[in-house]
Amino acid sequence: MARLTAVKRIEKERNNVITGPELPCVTDKSKDIEECNVPIEYIANKMHMSKAVLRQMIIHNMFSFATYRLIGKKTIFYCSSKLLYEQRGIIYDCK
Repeated sequence: MARLTAVKRIEKERNNVITGPELPCVTDKSKDIEECNVPIEYIANKMHMSKAVLRQMIIHNMFSFATYRLIGKKTIFYCSSKLLYEQRGIIYDCK
């Protein structure tokens, strides 16, 4: 029952994600953005979703700006600041 609820929540969040012509226009500013790992909390806050749902969407390959690796029982996430800006228009200051 709990898994079904999580799946429904992911589907709801997937429908709320900005896609298509609503994406911001990418300019040459992406060349000025420093490459670094963006925290999941920051992205979840900017995209108005929970951290758990964002992690599940990354695991299910719904975003190409982030990847993950399984190391033992721990899941490590990497979110590229440059790809995040290019695909979603979200700027993260790496300093």
